[in-house]
Amino acid sequence: MKNSYDTDGFSRRKVLTVDDHFIVNVGLKMLIERMPGFTICGQVTSASEALSLAGKHRPDVVVLDIVLGSTDGLELMHDIRQVSGRSQFLIYTSHDEGSHGWRALRAGATGYVMKSARAEDIGEALLKVSRGQTYASADLQRLMVDRMVGRKQVERSLAVLSDRELHVFRLLGQGKSSAAIAAAIHLSPTTVGTYRERIKQKLVFKDGRELEFAARHFQQTGALPSLAL
Repeated sequence: MKNSYDTDGFSRRKVLTVDDHFIVNVGLKMLIERMPGFTICGQVTSASEALSLAGKHRPDVVVLDIVLGSTDGLELMHDIRQVSGRSQFLIYTSHDEGSHGWRALRAGATGYVMKSARAEDIGEALLKVSRGQTYASADLQRLMVDRMVGRKQVERSLAVLSDRELHVFRLLGQGKSSAAIAAAIHLSPTTVGTYRERIKQKLVFKDGRELEFAARHFQQTGALPSLAL
C-alpha cells in the first residue's frame, strides 16, 4: 500500500528550507525526514546562505518564509531562480494568506501554506509543489476566485500595494527609519519617501504618524487597523 507521501517512483527530491527562526527549520526537518521521497539538502537562516546553497545543490523545492528579517522572501525567490531555475517554491509563513497568498502565487511561488496548518497539510503542500502542482488552502482558493471575479472589495487591503511598497511597509513595521530602510534595500532616502507617500495614499492614511502606527499594528497582529483609528 502506498504511503500518502508516495513519490510515484521518482528519485528522492531535494528540499532547501529557509527561515530566520532556527526552530522552524528544525520542525520542517522532522516532518520532511518522515517523507520517504524527500531529502533535506540544506537548512539556512539568511538570504545569502540560501543563494549559496541553492546554487550548489539545485534543490527541487525551496521552502521559505515570505519575510526574512529585512529581506523580502519574494525577492529572494526571484534571486534563487537565477541560480537554480529548476526549483519550485513553497511559501511557509505565519503571514495571513488573505493578504499575501495571491501576491506570492502571482510572483511565482507554486504553493502557500500557513505555519498554523496541520502537518498533513504541509506534507501535501510539499508533495504537490515538488510535482509542479499549485497548492493553496480551500480558504485561499476562495479568496483567489473572489479576487478574479471582483466579488469581495475590502476597504483597506494590502493587495493594492506593489511588492516594493509592501516591503517598505513591513520594514516600517519593524521600526526602521526611512534612512535605515533605504540602506537595507539599496534605495535612496528620497525614493523611500516616495514609497511612503504612495502607501499613505493607497491605504488612506492621514499622515506619516498614522502610516507608522498601522505598519507596527500589522507587524504585531498580521492585520491592518480599521479606518477609524
